[in-house]
Parts: sequence; C-alpha cells; structure tokens
Amino acid sequence: MIDEEIAEIRQIRHKISAQFDHNPRKVVAYYRAQEKMFRESGEFRFAQTSASAKKKSFQTDTQPLNIT
Repeated sequence: MIDEEIAEIRQIRHKISAQFDHNPRKVVAYYRAQEKMFRESGEFRFAQTSASAKKKSFQTDTQPLNIT
C-alpha cells in the first residue's frame, strides 16, 4: 500500500513539473508560491527550523509564478 501511495505522489509531482516544462527554477517558484499562499491563509501551522531562518536571508533571481 505504501508503494502505491508513493507512486501516486511521484505521479502528481511529475505532472506539476511537466506544467513548467520540467524547468527547476519554475517548479521551485511554484512550490514557493504555494507555501506562501498556505502560510498567508492561516489554516496551516509551520514548524520553525534553522532552514526557515536561513531562507529569510536567501535571495533568488526568479520571481514566484502567478498560478491560478
């Protein structure tokens, strides 16, 4: 059963990647935009980690995609 669930997750991730021509920068921008949307919704809680603190100081040269 776990293998089926992992296969489903991989299939979904592949479909998302295909929407952005498998361009890693675009895929990461999409996931960052999703994270921002979930954080701003207030419906979800996120654990603070040292990686989260580092992320705040990280600058990127790409803008998040406006996905609707």
